[in-house]
Amino acid sequence: MKSIDDSERKLVLAMRALVEQITEAKYLAQDNTDRYRPIIRYLFEQHEIYRYQIFKKEIYEHMKSSYPDVKYTEEEVEQDLKMLVKWGNLIERQDNRTNKTIAEIKQKNFRYQLTPLTVEFERTLTGWESKENTSRGALDRAIFDRLLGILKRIVETHSSLDDAELHTTWSELFHWFNELSKNTVDFFADTEHLEKSMSQQSESFQQQKTVFIEYLKGFIITMQRRAPLIEGVLTQADPQAVEMIITRLVQYRLNEMISLGEKRSEADQKTALLKQWQRLQDWFASRRSEDSEQNQLRQQTARTIQKLTRLLVRNDDRQLAGRNRQNDYLYLARKFLQTSDLAEAHQLSACVFGLSNLRHFVGVETKSEQEASLWERQPDVHTTKPNCLRGGHGKRVTGEVTDRSAEKDAILKDRQEEGRFEEELLTMLQKNQTIAVGELGLLHPKARRVILDWIAKSSRIEKGGRKGMCRGLHFTITRRSDRPVQMVCLDGTLTLPDYLIELRR
Repeated sequence: MKSIDDSERKLVLAMRALVEQITEAKYLAQDNTDRYRPIIRYLFEQHEIYRYQIFKKEIYEHMKSSYPDVKYTEEEVEQDLKMLVKWGNLIERQDNRTNKTIAEIKQKNFRYQLTPLTVEFERTLTGWESKENTSRGALDRAIFDRLLGILKRIVETHSSLDDAELHTTWSELFHWFNELSKNTVDFFADTEHLEKSMSQQSESFQQQKTVFIEYLKGFIITMQRRAPLIEGVLTQADPQAVEMIITRLVQYRLNEMISLGEKRSEADQKTALLKQWQRLQDWFASRRSEDSEQNQLRQQTARTIQKLTRLLVRNDDRQLAGRNRQNDYLYLARKFLQTSDLAEAHQLSACVFGLSNLRHFVGVETKSEQEASLWERQPDVHTTKPNCLRGGHGKRVTGEVTDRSAEKDAILKDRQEEGRFEEELLTMLQKNQTIAVGELGLLHPKARRVILDWIAKSSRIEKGGRKGMCRGLHFTITRRSDRPVQMVCLDGTLTLPDYLIELRR
């Protein structure tokens, strides 16, 4: 009954905090804000250099030197300081160390110090002012590598870490995760105003367009390579091990870490850590009802690249259309006039306008050479054979026809065997109405290929499912759970989502 009372009390306090006015923020929007804010900012600057308590005389001297054109008396400074104390922005402390007479004691020489909430207000305002004209977000590719390494350390080696190391590693993990979430949101919020910035700073942006687009492409490639690995670590993590890790973290915080404020209960801290872990799982792993946030981030990055490309092409076309080419043509005409003969003029024309009737050599690109540079590729060899060869005495000899019947028979046999497995799976689907991918037992590789073809060729529908058709039979493919399953085959084991194939009526 006591826990219920405590939870109700916390709920009432939280609701009351939401509806109460924040009097500490009044100094930001008052008639005398032009006096309140400079006072607060001066005290904040002193606070940042570890001078926490400032005399009224120092504040007055600062205001007088910073704003010499404004008539500002010492009495007005005292009134403003009293108002800021009333609103909760300042703490007033009487200083009796320098008092030597009764008159000095009666004068009440006060020192003024900022309250913690006012310090946070000013810290936020100064940070916002410094970032107002700069980009706030960034897409850091290295964060994915950091997250993967730290996550593996927590999940795989947590038993070898002491409580302090485990707490530090956990804090580091969610520090980088929060950086990833915050920076990506800020970055794409800035790109919403990209068209306006390009129209105002077109030349400077044009110089960096290639670097910027390659930067986005590199982020997508890194995310595509690392995000599935992070998702695999999260989905395959043992829930009991995660529970034990969180229990150790809670005990460490309760026993080793000292808090000056109200100490949170063990249940509250455990709930907060579980929510942190669940948030990390939801960000990387897809749920049955919707895509994960990392998938949405990848799609948003791809859309941003498309938008940038369209804007850049349109900007280039606009610049070329409005450009006067008269000087270019005059310069080119003088170059043609300076040529010594027609052959040199032809060479200049080919250099400027390109060759007419140009023929290209076309080679066959292999998969292993797609990402290789030009100098690393092997030369292509092409042998041109005539339709008929010439024998002795100039006679025409017909070339031989290669017999490929054995290759055709092998391909036909492979197709027929795959069709047989497809018929068996369709018969099973008609009989049982459903097929669970993880419960098929030992499979032939061709049966595995049939199931993967069904999944690949199906189209996405609402609620995260897919629909497909094979030989006139319609079926749907949905996820039964978020846990991965294993498809055991004769040539190995394949890990894939827990798909369920159902026959559609």
